[in-house]
Amino acid sequence: MQFNALENNIKTMISQTEENGKKRLYNSQYCTGSESEINWIEVFGKNRPERLPKTIKGLNSFGEAGVLQILNYYDIEIAESLPKKKEAIAKFLGIRSLNPLD
Repeated sequence: MQFNALENNIKTMISQTEENGKKRLYNSQYCTGSESEINWIEVFGKNRPERLPKTIKGLNSFGEAGVLQILNYYDIEIAESLPKKKEAIAKFLGIRSLNPLD
């Protein structure tokens, strides 16, 4: 039985990795305007922060506390300014730029 549980966890992780790859690709192709909706990556075994910005504009205006929750969720370690932290999140999600030309 333990083997089946392990096998199921591995299958779930593989499926989630594939899905996250699709989300990154979507973000890289379609998050090009300030009102573009962000497709958030899931982390296996972790609960997403309750409040996530829906758009690039929302991420740009997100406060320090919210940004730190996202960084912790994704295990992104960066001791930079708030704009650099937001750029690190965007890069992780596949978003090319937080300064769209719309």
